[in-house]
Amino acid sequence: MRTSTGEVTEDDGSIAQEMNTAFNGVYVREDSTQPTINPDAIYHGPKLQEIVTTGEGVKKKLKKLDGRKATGPDGVSPLILKECTDVLFKPITDIFLTSLETGSIPSDWRRANITPIHKKNNKMEPLNYRPVSLTSVVSKLLESIIREELVGHLTENSLIVDEQHGFRSKRSCLTNMLYYLDDLVNAVNAGSCVHVNYLDCEKALDRIPHQRLLTKLKAIGIDGRILEWIGNFLSERYHRVKIRNATSDWLPVTSGVPQGSVLGPVLFLIYINDLVKDLESQASLFADDSKIYRKIETGTDVESLRRDMTRLDEWSRKWLLSFNTNKCKTMHIGHGNQQADYHLDQRPLSKTSEE
Repeated sequence: MRTSTGEVTEDDGSIAQEMNTAFNGVYVREDSTQPTINPDAIYHGPKLQEIVTTGEGVKKKLKKLDGRKATGPDGVSPLILKECTDVLFKPITDIFLTSLETGSIPSDWRRANITPIHKKNNKMEPLNYRPVSLTSVVSKLLESIIREELVGHLTENSLIVDEQHGFRSKRSCLTNMLYYLDDLVNAVNAGSCVHVNYLDCEKALDRIPHQRLLTKLKAIGIDGRILEWIGNFLSERYHRVKIRNATSDWLPVTSGVPQGSVLGPVLFLIYINDLVKDLESQASLFADDSKIYRKIETGTDVESLRRDMTRLDEWSRKWLLSFNTNKCKTMHIGHGNQQADYHLDQRPLSKTSEE
């Protein structure tokens, strides 16, 4: 592993420390000024303020645990929880009810052992690894209860944009691609051309600002003790990297949702939900993998798509989630396709001929 000073080390402890420092360096910090949400975008229907769980519900979740999974920093084994369900489900239910009623969370539930998973490119560079968090199994059980209620609230009240295919029931990477390809084929068969801008949010899961996320949760009717619980779940978190038997020091987490947690994906989905709202063009999303596209018949269509790129720029600055312009691309599809340039963060997007 290459260190920040350019040296190469093979020592597990040094590698763990170096990777932990690198992962910690991607976080963002918010100032005290919070953006306001457009009044028209605020949900005024039924709110989700409280969650009550039952002993039987907890018992079922304990019995479904995979005993082969790794333990979190608290050392509580999923195998022990599973095998001792009949003895443990009542005290665990009491702990869950107290946590939900007070909004308080044990500190062990806010600690994570990070397992680095290589993504691609040079294995010597720490940031070419994805930090997957191993957290408390007991915490994940309560997270799963809260997640079910959150998803139910979002679904019943149609709060997630239809363009989103990630982390949703009966939606997938496949449905995302099929809907998109259907639009392209229809446009090309009609003799039109299409311009597509592929977008990539930089370190998206790690850089979600916590207070802005809570603002968005409140705007869609998540309030009261549940909002307080989520706020405490996100705050005062710490992580360390574990490489075989070596571990790094603990470092604070100042932004983002834990990768590997149960709640993380749905919280991320909520945060970027308004990314493609009010666009003039079409959009398709799978988690943070998003694209906007438009059938181009005149120069007016090009200008419409460019205005949408400006809107995305404004959204990025407002919500502190930047685009990785090196990974954002433009593709022109169809015969007789007039070429056009598109920009993000005042930088031209490079052109590509394949997705």
